[in-house]
Amino acid sequence: MANDYLKGCGNHGCVIEAPVGMATNGGCRCFGNVPNDEEMRELRRRALVLATERRRLQAKVAELTVAHDKLEQHLHDKIVYVHDLIGEREKWRKLALSRSPTIGDPRRRHRRRLPKQRQGSERK
Repeated sequence: MANDYLKGCGNHGCVIEAPVGMATNGGCRCFGNVPNDEEMRELRRRALVLATERRRLQAKVAELTVAHDKLEQHLHDKIVYVHDLIGEREKWRKLALSRSPTIGDPRRRHRRRLPKQRQGSERK
């Protein structure tokens, strides 16, 4: 399995990932039998680079997971807020309709007009 391979060989000297807790004190067995020292050094260098990159990416995934959870909670809060606003609007609309059937009625096109007062035609 791929995940088992990425965990290293289980020795405290492992260049992929040193185990936590109890393990053997031998050298790294991740590379098997490599014939010469130069190839071993190159493989260890590459393994160290890859292990460092893997740890960096794991930290980034953890950071993005936290950011995703915060964003998801924020969006949920906004949806609840909008839902509450719609409920309040409906409550006030129903209250207005219960007090006067002409207020808020979409079928009624004209508003009540107050009589205009004439200027200059006041009698003394």
